[in-house]
Amino acid sequence: STIKATVAMAHMFKFTYNSGVTNGIAPFYSEVSGLLFDGSSLATTSAIYNDYDMHMKIERNAIFNVPNGILNGIGIGIGYGVTEIIYNTIRAGICINLSAGDNIVEHNDLYPIGVNGIGVYLAPWSGDTGIIKNIFSRDTVNDPSSVLYAVRFDGALSTDGSKEIRDIDISFNEFD
Repeated sequence: STIKATVAMAHMFKFTYNSGVTNGIAPFYSEVSGLLFDGSSLATTSAIYNDYDMHMKIERNAIFNVPNGILNGIGIGIGYGVTEIIYNTIRAGICINLSAGDNIVEHNDLYPIGVNGIGVYLAPWSGDTGIIKNIFSRDTVNDPSSVLYAVRFDGALSTDGSKEIRDIDISFNEFD
């Protein structure tokens, strides 16, 4: 199935904690699988936005034409995490943008694009994450960008050190 943006929108799919409910709970044990997301450059932020969720699985999707393929933990900024991002193909400015910990990013084909394209972006709170057996590729034919990051750590948002990035396992990846 294809989900295609036909009008301007921030996110194509959104899973988030409802802060308007007293003692509200986060989405948990959710899965997005087997879809093609075409942002058509109309999705202005992301294809999949998940924040403050628990045990999210994002598997076997294709994501194109968006600034961020997957945004994890960005809104509230202290997402529970425990997200599995596996077997996806993503072509975006930032393919996977993490600001929540306890993630598995495995067996993805990532094509960061743009002047500062990033395969996996690790912001504060993104610790305890495994980035394993992914393929990071640069599409020089369609996107002759000058700067590309396969994996980028950005602890600058945590000036007091309380939101550090820690315990990251980067293993068995292919960098093209």
